[in-house]
Amino acid sequence: MKNLKILRISGVAILLFAILFVANVGASPGKDADKPLTERTFIEVSQKALPAVVSIDVKKTLGGQITIPKGRFKNKDELLKFLEERGFPQDSFPFRLFPFSEEGEIEVPAAGSGVIIRPEGYVVTNYHVIADAKQGAISVKLNDDSVFEGDNVEIIGKDTFTDIAILKLKTDKKLPYLEFADSENVEIGQWVVALGNPLELKGSVSQGIISAKHRVIGKALLEDLFQTTAAINPGNSGGPLVDLEGKIVGINTAIATNTGLWQGVGFAIPSTTVKNVTDSIIASGKAKRGWLGIHMSELTPNIQKYYDLKDVQGIVVAKVIKDSPADKAGIQTYDIITSVDGKKIKNRLELLQQIATKEVGSESQIELYRPTDKKAQKMTIKVTLGERPAEEKLEEKPAEKKEPEKEKGYEDLGIRFKDKDAKDTSPGLTIDDVKEGSPAERLDSRPATSSSNSTGRR
Repeated sequence: MKNLKILRISGVAILLFAILFVANVGASPGKDADKPLTERTFIEVSQKALPAVVSIDVKKTLGGQITIPKGRFKNKDELLKFLEERGFPQDSFPFRLFPFSEEGEIEVPAAGSGVIIRPEGYVVTNYHVIADAKQGAISVKLNDDSVFEGDNVEIIGKDTFTDIAILKLKTDKKLPYLEFADSENVEIGQWVVALGNPLELKGSVSQGIISAKHRVIGKALLEDLFQTTAAINPGNSGGPLVDLEGKIVGINTAIATNTGLWQGVGFAIPSTTVKNVTDSIIASGKAKRGWLGIHMSELTPNIQKYYDLKDVQGIVVAKVIKDSPADKAGIQTYDIITSVDGKKIKNRLELLQQIATKEVGSESQIELYRPTDKKAQKMTIKVTLGERPAEEKLEEKPAEKKEPEKEKGYEDLGIRFKDKDAKDTSPGLTIDDVKEGSPAERLDSRPATSSSNSTGRR
């Protein structure tokens, strides 16, 4: 088990002697338990589902430094000939490859799967299938071999939280599509069929069962996955997992493997999650998520001990964003949040998952401890959640906002560090200042004195 890895399952060929590939899996049936299997069961499912399954080819633009070992090639022509002989044409290199080390961009071909979910041409796939792809760099092939490419494939929206993306095929025709099943009705042991483009073999079908539910594998921020035995391989990413009625119960997203290929354990995003995200993206261009508006730090043993919260788990509010839902509700810096709507919070990821899955405008009850001197008062605060801003907005720094020198550079708990003296070889960090009223001050952390370069952390 030590070598077991979780891999996503899009097929990616990377130039210059490397191939990246990943694989994915499926979800399950809902009303299939009472249906007897016949020799035509999977034939009929395949006939119904395959026309809506697509193959996706992507040219991803990657940047970085390309380095060729010295002495391997005498000149650029020799290098290009070597690459062409191995299937890499010259037009794959939009930058100079000589001299042997320089910055540049390169287009990397990738392959995955998808499924049409509306007759107007909306296609759902995994975000990681089209990540880093520019508009116009995606080609979609239908089961009847018709192809949409260039400006005829539009990226409608992406959701990195769930690893879902939506494309739109520009056409006047009504396309074959599949409906979503209710994944809440899926049971362990039910039959499912995975369809897609494994190893670039268009229109492949495999059958299996739902082998587990509620799996978390750490490939996306919001996960509550199905595990399936339906065989999938690199290139299956984004393809559907359907029940015996041909309805989507999941979108294949990853496999567990220690070989890089299928070993009987795959994972799929449940259809209810997929439908909620796709409906939001199609309606507004983005997946709307609940937002609290705080920065967080872990709850350390020292803080637990200081406030006599030995058995308490949660997170520390490091900063409250001005005019955010948290600010309006009265949440304060250094509050210790322990639960959301009755569900306990152990770390920052769990709080993010709890808040992000809730509807914008909904009300949540936040249980917390508010530190005062050496005590912590328990309280409940009601918060009306806002809409989570785009990641680039969250990362923006306030324009022209000047802080007093003393306020700059503090860590989350109120400590500011400084570079140690060059002669000081002792381990640790040197404290420059401790913010007044911060947890660090209450824990008796102090700046290093002028006569000592010892660490100020105590």
